[in-house]
Amino acid sequence: MTITSTGTCATSRAARYSKQLVSHMSRRHGGEWDSEADRGYILFPTTRADLKCADDMMTITVEAEDEETATFLEDVIERHLVKFGAKDNLTMQWTRS
Repeated sequence: MTITSTGTCATSRAARYSKQLVSHMSRRHGGEWDSEADRGYILFPTTRADLKCADDMMTITVEAEDEETATFLEDVIERHLVKFGAKDNLTMQWTRS
């Protein structure tokens, strides 16, 4: 069973933080940011995270094989994003399907 986890983060700097997150996290396994489309992805060993921006919102979607992996990926992504956006008090809201 695949779990889809979608995180949202309200910020006026959605593209900036998304690009920074992709740049930082893709060093280990790969990824890419498309500045024209305001979207990108980060590769992980068993899956990938897809990022997209619209106006004042960043959306990150991850598919995982189990709840433990979904929780791990949510935590890793959120910790990095919150660290990058500390002065803007960024927070992520995750939902699963």
